[in-house]
Amino acid sequence: MTRPLNNTELLLSTIVLSIGSLLFMFLLILSYFTRKKKTNIRNRIYVSLLITTLILILSEFLEVIVITYTNSYYALLFSFKLHWGSGFLIFAEIYYYCMIFMDNLESYTFAEVIKHSKHTKIMTVVHILFIIVFLLLPFDFSKVTLSSMSFFPGLAAYSMYIYAIVIESVLMIHLVKNKSKVLFRRRVALWSLLIVLVVIFMLQVFNQYIAILVIGGVIQMYFLYFNVENPDLIMIADLEQAKENIDRSNRAKTDFLSNMSYEIKEPMKEMVDFNNQLSKSSLEKTNVDAMNILISGSNLLNTVNNILNISKIESGENILELKEYSLVGAIQELTKLINLKLHDKQIKFVVEYDESIPPVLYGDPNMIVQVFLNIIDNSIKYTSIGIIKLKINCEKLSNEVKLHIRISDSGNGMKKEELDSMNERLSKLNIESYIDTDASGLGLAITKKYIDLMNGSLKVESEYKAGTAVYIDLPQKIVNK
Repeated sequence: MTRPLNNTELLLSTIVLSIGSLLFMFLLILSYFTRKKKTNIRNRIYVSLLITTLILILSEFLEVIVITYTNSYYALLFSFKLHWGSGFLIFAEIYYYCMIFMDNLESYTFAEVIKHSKHTKIMTVVHILFIIVFLLLPFDFSKVTLSSMSFFPGLAAYSMYIYAIVIESVLMIHLVKNKSKVLFRRRVALWSLLIVLVVIFMLQVFNQYIAILVIGGVIQMYFLYFNVENPDLIMIADLEQAKENIDRSNRAKTDFLSNMSYEIKEPMKEMVDFNNQLSKSSLEKTNVDAMNILISGSNLLNTVNNILNISKIESGENILELKEYSLVGAIQELTKLINLKLHDKQIKFVVEYDESIPPVLYGDPNMIVQVFLNIIDNSIKYTSIGIIKLKINCEKLSNEVKLHIRISDSGNGMKKEELDSMNERLSKLNIESYIDTDASGLGLAITKKYIDLMNGSLKVESEYKAGTAVYIDLPQKIVNK
């Protein structure tokens, strides 16, 4: 049977372990801060964990000195509150670190992480309540010796252990519930971290003579460094992400070209068919076929313009051609073209515009007409019978006007989930966002990009079986003549 360690032996073992932990922490801190790395909220919390773990080790030294050389109540209270309070802070930081890592919140601020979900809001309140309880609960200094300072010296210590169990349980439950949303590599790292935490606690519970929690804190920091925070791992992950983005972009471009081939082939096929019919038709039928060729040519030109503009936008080229123009004149030309498209359809095109629109504006009239065409073409596509209305109001400012544009139709409209999906696509201004659910592959995504280039804004409202309305606010300079 092994004999219990005497106070001298306990003192020496505790000091040796604490010095070893401190040395390893300094090596880790030196390695971490001498490497180039990205700075985000997860990194900052890891730095906070390093500092708190350092405080945990140093407060262990302070406890040893106080227990060995003084009987002062206030010195004992300060050293124990500092040491165990550091433990509280470490588990709070581990919670936020794991949530950021699980839910991919690296781009958030700490305030945004707290507000991220109902889960994080509730747990923030739990952290605060536990810390308040810890500060109010006493330590039992009558039982404090070198062999019990890292075990259960009173209710305050029990509260920290309960808090640790709560944090562990909450993180494990969240990880299980959201396993499909967390990348495999991250799941493995998180499960490993949580399992190591459980093992450390179990070892401390069954061995009160050694400050295993301090050693465990250092082990956790090394684990996070080599599995998450190592700049080499981050660089590899960034390269993998870049490769995935390139592959996804290439697939999107392939899909886009496939969709565009339909949009180009269809009007060309119609033009060939109509030309064949012209050679065999009467004069009246010839006029109809000629009009159909004009419409197909217009649709083809609109598609080609969009494709060329997408290519220029992706290459960073400025596609705006700013000049003086008459908005009313541009609308009149647009109306002629739309009426041609609607000649054989049971759809009425209505235009209303504010009479106070200045006669001469400065902007890109071709781009504005292209925006109108894209939206109205969509309306024509999904409206079989009814009305399409273009309404423009004018708000005069100092040396410019803000055009409030509404394009509405009485077509099929969209269900709420379809509208939400479309709005999500509109928020992604890259080549993938140009892939629409229909064959056009363009829709509102490229239109929104046009509007953004002109410093405008776009909003879509839709009701299923009732129609869709697109709202555009567009600033234009006034030319005084």
